[in-house]
Amino acid sequence: MHGMPLATALASDNADYAVKEISDEVKQNWEKLKSIGDIQPKIQPEDLVFIGVRDTEDPEDYYIANNKVKCISVEHVRRTGAQQVSEQVLQYLAECEIIYVSFDVDSMDCDLISYGTGTPVQNGLTDQEASGLINHFLIDKRVKCFEVVEINPCLDNKQNKMAETAFRIMEGASAIIEKRG
Repeated sequence: MHGMPLATALASDNADYAVKEISDEVKQNWEKLKSIGDIQPKIQPEDLVFIGVRDTEDPEDYYIANNKVKCISVEHVRRTGAQQVSEQVLQYLAECEIIYVSFDVDSMDCDLISYGTGTPVQNGLTDQEASGLINHFLIDKRVKCFEVVEINPCLDNKQNKMAETAFRIMEGASAIIEKRG
């Protein structure tokens, strides 16, 4: 189930693109996970935005394409600027009452930052771009949750630089949240 919380929130089985058969027990547990809180789905695909995703599997690509999930490339962030991209995303989510920001550190460039994450991929965001996006999102009071995921110090090739970079980004985020009240 690792890596599947978003699929549970979307109540997605992606059955059209099943990679392998699963047991009845796993199916039952999956149904329980999807229906936690008696709400299913918890979010709609049109309320999901990916920024800086560069390494996906075929079933993920299939889901993204079939559900028209909004994806913003690193190149778009660079051309447009972090603040303007953040404003575009917040406008896109104008109908959402609650926004949840999940910052996966593997969206950052592994050569610039470090390999201290589960899926290090080149040509990602710089720490300044990531911080700019996050800080602008957090100004919006609809953001009720901010998490940082996928830090793995055991894989870090630069003496814990990924965790230190993420910590600096979280410190900046914390200051924004304090200011907005």
